[in-house]
Amino acid sequence: MATLYGTPIEPHPLMLARFFGSGLLSLSVMGWQARHMHDETAIHAILIGLAAGFAVGALLSAWSTLSGLHLAAIGWSTFVLYLLLLSGALYCLAPSHRAVAA
Repeated sequence: MATLYGTPIEPHPLMLARFFGSGLLSLSVMGWQARHMHDETAIHAILIGLAAGFAVGALLSAWSTLSGLHLAAIGWSTFVLYLLLLSGALYCLAPSHRAVAA
């Protein structure tokens, strides 16, 4: 994947990318499994935690790209990924999305 962005594949950045991927995977599995929960407080807490993490990730990726730490392609694609994840969490937090309890 790094060759698509034109970045050299070195052991340390490759390991950091794997850690990044494992973190996103764990958050995704946690969010996916939470869909079966019926406790509104727990669902709300999980969604707020996910939204906060995704917002920080979006800010950090934008900052690193604008400051030149990342190549434009990899930095902005990471930013877009975080924005998509953030928008999904915010969508699920929206009052209009929640089912009204009978």
